[in-house]
Amino acid sequence: MSDTTSNPTGPVPTNPMAVGALVMSISSLFFCGPAGVVGWWLGRRAEQDILASPPQQGAKIAKAAKIIGLVAVGLWVLGVVIIAVIALIAAIGGD
Repeated sequence: MSDTTSNPTGPVPTNPMAVGALVMSISSLFFCGPAGVVGWWLGRRAEQDILASPPQQGAKIAKAAKIIGLVAVGLWVLGVVIIAVIALIAAIGGD
């Protein structure tokens, strides 16, 4: 039996947008790098929602989603640049 005398209103809910942002950001690492932009944006919105209505948890989750989303986009851009450079070197050196 749980003790509800210390917190009579019940557990504080976690912002669902923060959780969705984290899921989107992590999946963007493995499937589609540009989806990290969506994860970052959702994380930003979740942080704003949490600040606007304080009885919510998830600020750290939203921050993690923003960081992971940006890392995913950065890795995707780096991969595209590397592939473009390799293709350029192959095209120039393939005479």
